Amino acid sequence: VYARPCPRRPASCTPPVGEGMVVHTQSDRLDAIRRGVMELYVSDHPAAWGEKAGTGGSEFDKVARTVGLTENRYGVDGRNHVKQENGVAPGHGSLTIDYIARDESNPYFTYDPAQCIVCSRCVRACEEVQGTFALTIEGRGFESRVSAGMHEAFVDSECVSCGACVQACPTDALREKTVLAKGLPERSTVTTCAYCGVGCSFKAEVKGDEVIRMMPYKAGKANHGHSCVKGRFAYGYATHKDRILKPMIRERVSDPWREVSWEEALTHTANEFR
Repeated sequence: VYARPCPRRPASCTPPVGEGMVVHTQSDRLDAIRRGVMELYVSDHPAAWGEKAGTGGSEFDKVARTVGLTENRYGVDGRNHVKQENGVAPGHGSLTIDYIARDESNPYFTYDPAQCIVCSRCVRACEEVQGTFALTIEGRGFESRVSAGMHEAFVDSECVSCGACVQACPTDALREKTVLAKGLPERSTVTTCAYCGVGCSFKAEVKGDEVIRMMPYKAGKANHGHSCVKGRFAYGYATHKDRILKPMIRERVSDPWREVSWEEALTHTANEFR
């Protein structure tokens, strides 16, 4: 942003608010700076840009489109996070790239270092939202990357699979396996998790009639956009063949269950409370 009287163009979260400050968020100069920053990101992480590399629906892709980035002037020559084949990055002669294969160990999401821009959002989400401290940034420079535990696979680390890191990731470096397998959801409905009495709010994101993912609802009064592993990923019960779809009551434990209307079920429950 341009925050007068500061002569530079700092990040919007950096300058403290002061008396008489005037903030400009849009200008040709700012647009050029933002586009330049995105080009540098893309030149270092070409796998994080574009629908062919990921889902095409990440925050990274959306920002690239917003700033009007259609091509990368810098190319991908030099050290970057392009996947290497037989020890050599494709199209780069004999240049060897430090590349780590995708971590598929977690049953709910994947981690692809080639698409990670090392923004540290996932690390902060794990520390400040979940409080597990399972993630860190290891290495320096081009060797910098997110690490679970002591350079462990996600499933072997202290990760509790709450999904906070996946929700915070601006690229497809951390992404739900259901999204990668079935594509982005088409619509969503705000609902309440049925696992416990906390009452966490979620956006059930679906494609056709199939739930693709459950996203914690940021406006939820009980969870404020966070969740546990059950509400976030264990939603298979919604379509399980044994799921009860109609109210059922019985007079005694020894009696068989019988289907009733909602009115009869509520009346029966109210009478039992008396």
